[in-house]
Amino acid sequence: MKKLIACALAAALLLASCASDGSDGANSAPSGNSAEAGEVTAQPIGELSFGYEWAAEALDLSRGEVTAAGLADGKLLYIADGSLYSADTDGTDSSQVAGFAELPGDIQLFPRPDGTSFEQKGFITDIAEDSAGNVYFLNGSGKAEVFGSAGSPLFSAESVGWSGGLLEASGAEPLVYSLSQNPGGIPLYEFDLKAKAIGKSPFRSVSVPDTLSWRSFVLYGEDALVCTAGGITLLNLKTSETTDIVSFTDVALSDSTRIIGVGANAEIFALSEGTLYTLSRVRKAETPKTELTLAMLTSGGWVPPQVNRDVNNFNQASSDYKIKLVTYSDRVKLNTEIISGNIPDLMVVDSPLPFDSFAAKGLFEDLNPFFDSEPEAALIPAVKRAMSSGDKLYRVTSSFSILTFAGDSAEVGAEAGWTFGEMLERASKLPDDTGILGGWGGSESREAMSEFVLGQNLDTFIDWENAEVSFDSPDFRKYLEFIKGYPSIPEGSVGNVSPPKSRFLASRYMYGMSGGLFSRYIQQDNELSGRLTFKGFPGEAKTIGVLWANSTSFAVTSACKDKAGAWAFIRSSLFAGNFEMGVSVLQSEFDKSAAEAMAQLSEDEVSTAQNGAEPRTPMTGAQLDKFTAMMNSVEHTLGSAADSVIQGIISEEAGAYYEGQKSAEEVCGIIQSRASIYVSEQS
Repeated sequence: MKKLIACALAAALLLASCASDGSDGANSAPSGNSAEAGEVTAQPIGELSFGYEWAAEALDLSRGEVTAAGLADGKLLYIADGSLYSADTDGTDSSQVAGFAELPGDIQLFPRPDGTSFEQKGFITDIAEDSAGNVYFLNGSGKAEVFGSAGSPLFSAESVGWSGGLLEASGAEPLVYSLSQNPGGIPLYEFDLKAKAIGKSPFRSVSVPDTLSWRSFVLYGEDALVCTAGGITLLNLKTSETTDIVSFTDVALSDSTRIIGVGANAEIFALSEGTLYTLSRVRKAETPKTELTLAMLTSGGWVPPQVNRDVNNFNQASSDYKIKLVTYSDRVKLNTEIISGNIPDLMVVDSPLPFDSFAAKGLFEDLNPFFDSEPEAALIPAVKRAMSSGDKLYRVTSSFSILTFAGDSAEVGAEAGWTFGEMLERASKLPDDTGILGGWGGSESREAMSEFVLGQNLDTFIDWENAEVSFDSPDFRKYLEFIKGYPSIPEGSVGNVSPPKSRFLASRYMYGMSGGLFSRYIQQDNELSGRLTFKGFPGEAKTIGVLWANSTSFAVTSACKDKAGAWAFIRSSLFAGNFEMGVSVLQSEFDKSAAEAMAQLSEDEVSTAQNGAEPRTPMTGAQLDKFTAMMNSVEHTLGSAADSVIQGIISEEAGAYYEGQKSAEEVCGIIQSRASIYVSEQS
């Protein structure tokens, strides 16, 4: 077999080198396709081909969000706006299917047209049609609904397991497959129209290797196309050999993409984030791009949508570089690659990656020179400081929020920040029904306070550069003494451990999550007549605010083969404007947001307010100064993966102190020893 493949490769290479008319021999596009760069071509999937890559094109169906779709007899069937539609595979001739203006019975859509709630098991996940025009729907719990071509219900059928989808079977009823793979493979079941049921025994089984974490699949001749979290793989059903076909990062599709079917020209149809896409091969540009690898630890192959967008947008826009995303399912494998010298050019350095220990080992390139050379890319100073390691900037994110505690200056004082003593002294003068620190859920528990307070100050006790910790210090003992005063959540319980407080001395807030950086702050400060004071997390260091990186953080490795190209990618991410959560880290964007927040109401806004809408309240200069001072106090980011490990050590050992079994000094000594060993191992 290997010899046969080698011969085929050699022959294909020869054909590719001999082709002089824009085609590539046996793998050339059919007559009528010129195979110019960027032009879609038709090729059988899986055949050896050279000089091609995949591109995704969204189908403009002029409907609402597509919630389910199927491919039947060369036509697309899809649900949008509460109805069933049919369209040609190029998206044209989209029309409502007669008899299905409103889907009947207990078929539920996502969401329901009237906006009411639903049980997830009820909404439709897949659609198919047989040669007689009967329409099949499958919902999340595996229940199938079958209708005649005019929308008349024929029967309902319960599947024999947790069903995954419907497969088109030429000239026959569709097949339904189960997500639960048994020893014989993935079972496929036939519909029996006479018995009005799904067969009890599998009609066929498809074996998918355990290495493929698949989400959906379709049959393709003698093979199958398997959709995973990372892309689409061609599976040879006879030999179980796999060939990666499409990477979702290359075509900017999310990990929730569902494969629908394969068209007559070997194009792949997929449903992603409510939009139908056509995936086709296009001719690569003649001038090759410099390829840079971006390494990322993933859980179950999941890639954040932002990473997909950033990679794809950059690859589409750049004529010189291409980013190739390489995912790792566990840290050990990535460590092994790095130790062996196979170091990527860039890395995603969010949790669960041990960023601090990697930085201490000199794995990353300092980004300061790149930012210094481009004033328009200047970061907000507080953001830059919080993300720096000493005087080096090894990572950067594109958007952020600020996490802090705030209260009424009449009760918490007008000065920003507070120590434990100051906070407890203020709290002692308040009524019994007043809590000290309130989180988003209002919980006052030992676990919540450990997260709220200790978690935000943890890095003050860790020096990664010198591999030292200071958990046997008086300052750390004060944290444990403070946290001990709160009750612990009983094992197996959920929610608050004490009756809800009617109010709190200070409450935890996130500024910048959505709606802009200033909107929530302006509202809160106005409600208190300008008395809102940022107190932050109590401690000897008076940590007033903590940076929360809302977007993925990128780093350039010191071994990167083209640092200018890596910087071009990071710069592209900073200016992409993908801020569903958080606000831009760029100083220019902060200044723009501040100017907009302080601007007087426009004529349109005044007119809207006169019609009963709540008008925007402009921010005052004093409010901007107070907010900027708080933001400028930010020193560090929310905990890293390494912090989580140390937080676990603290939780394991501190219980003996909380329960009175050991003294604070004894527990701090044990934590100091264990944390010191861990930091030394990682540095």
